[in-house]
Parts: sequence; C-alpha cells; structure tokens
Amino acid sequence: MKIASKFTLFILTSIIVSCGGSDYNTFANSENGFQIDYPAQWDTTNLDPRMVFMAREQFLDSTDMFGEGFSISVFDNQGISLQSIVDENVKMTKLYFNSSEIAQEKFTTDNGIDCIQIEVNYEASGLNLCNTAVFVNHESLLYTITLSAEKSKKEEYKNTFDAIINSFNWMSE
Repeated sequence: MKIASKFTLFILTSIIVSCGGSDYNTFANSENGFQIDYPAQWDTTNLDPRMVFMAREQFLDSTDMFGEGFSISVFDNQGISLQSIVDENVKMTKLYFNSSEIAQEKFTTDNGIDCIQIEVNYEASGLNLCNTAVFVNHESLLYTITLSAEKSKKEEYKNTFDAIINSFNWMSE
C-alpha cells in the first residue's frame, strides 16, 4: 500500500521539536488550510522537502545529541479511513522496529478535531527515542503531525507537544 509507506516514513524519519518557553508563533498554510502554533525560539528551517512545516529546538550545547521537534505532512488520503491508515502505520512500524513499544489513542483536540495518535518507543543510533504521530483526516487530505523526543525527555516536552497539537486548527474560508 503506497500511502502507508509514506506515512510510516514520517514515524521513522521525522525531524524533531521540543519545548521552550510559553512564547509561541503561528504558522499558517493557506494551501492546505491549517494553522498551528510553535515555540517562538525554535528553528523553522525546513530541512526536508517532504514536510509542509517543521520546527525543532536548537541544540543547547555539544552534549545534546538529539534536537526535539515536530513536522507536519499533508497527503491525499485516497479515501482511506483514518483508522485504516493508523493500522497500516502500526503494522509497518512493527516491521521496521520489531522491539518497539507502540500505544494508540483516539482523542479530540481543544479545537474539536478528531485525531488518532500512535506513540512509538524505540532505540536508534544508541538513543532511546519516543515518536508520536497524530493523524487527522479532513476532506480529502491526511495531516500527520509527528513529534519526536528522547524518551528520557518525553515528560519535559509533554506540555509543549500538547499545546502544539491543541493549537492545530483549520483556517477560515
């Protein structure tokens, strides 16, 4: 399934964003009809052309091995249900990271948007990582917001990640 491979790519290779203060900027994308907030001090240089937007915490010192952050991708959902997309992502993730821990949850954001989230804990390049992918179907598009952090820092970034997801909203027509 071609679409599932693209979505799994976000889980496996997404760029990371992390927490900062409470000062946020808003990114608006009129082409795909959404807006989202991100910590103002994060780097928003888009290093991956497959992503519509990405933001990541800047490295604080030379011992920081991983830049926490998030990315957003948008694809034609090809008429596939949100649950089917998530199920295929879980299946593909298990193939790539057979010893990973995967949790799944349905929720509604503060803006009333229904989402399905999968959280994957795995080891890569000697780091214990936590990757959270939030999937949203809207009209004919699938939006994925992928958040990544070192597992040991997950709680430190939880409030920031929650604020980012809850800020996601559709732009007015």
